[in-house]
Amino acid sequence: MEFNSISLKSSMPSLGVCMIATNAYLEKWYKVALDLENTNLVNFNKITIHLFTDKTSEANAWGKGHLKRVNLITHQIFSWGWPEATLLRYKFFSENKELFQEDILMYLDSDMRIINDFSTKLNYDKWKSGIALVVHPGFFRNKGFRGVLDYFSNPKLLPPLINRILTCSRGYGTWETNKISSAFVPKHLRRKYFHGAVWFGYRKQFLNMCEQLSLNVNNDLAFKYIAVWHDESHLNKYAAYNNVYSLGPEFSGVNKYRNLKNIEFLIITEEKRFGEGRAPTSFSAINAK
Repeated sequence: MEFNSISLKSSMPSLGVCMIATNAYLEKWYKVALDLENTNLVNFNKITIHLFTDKTSEANAWGKGHLKRVNLITHQIFSWGWPEATLLRYKFFSENKELFQEDILMYLDSDMRIINDFSTKLNYDKWKSGIALVVHPGFFRNKGFRGVLDYFSNPKLLPPLINRILTCSRGYGTWETNKISSAFVPKHLRRKYFHGAVWFGYRKQFLNMCEQLSLNVNNDLAFKYIAVWHDESHLNKYAAYNNVYSLGPEFSGVNKYRNLKNIEFLIITEEKRFGEGRAPTSFSAINAK
């Protein structure tokens, strides 16, 4: 299979990691940037971080002192808070599409941590649509006897089960259910729910998806509506209608989730206090510009 004028079967691809870190999130980004620097991702021949931040000077200065193997390209954006910093990610990427030259693009939240080499687990030749998404760790369910035991050991798994039955959904998840939204997913297409924190794609397909989802977000904002889980809702709308490749929760693990205790994680979510990083955007600052 060939995408972007390269053959992934005969050549190690380059990786572009798309990240957003505004305000206090830049401190969190330092940690995962060091993870990318220090983890030996053996199946990539070059790694570039594309950081969208309101603090380009600080990020560049830090990068010069700490990043040797990984290339850093910063992109200046406004000091967006919550939820704009996450909701507008598709806009940031699609508007800068000419600046991405890497073969494979990856989106990674700035509060994630890389703990093992994930490059050997990606199975590029199986990405039929050119997009690979990660099953949401909170909605992953073990099968068979292991799955039954999970319900007995963790009663918190029961409410999602009840909700699935009541809504007649085919899978577990928190899809957008309001038909006014471009992220709305009908019940018969609610199969597998994916995490917005980590996702991959061949460059062309990744950026095409971002362009489409940016338009969908803009359509919602025209109605003064924000999807229930922001960018993640729009990502799951795309997944419902496209043949995306499914990666397991080892790509986005949470240490305290009991349903994941037998999984060897590659990437994890860094634990943080409830509400941390969710300060609202200062629209007075925008209007003052």
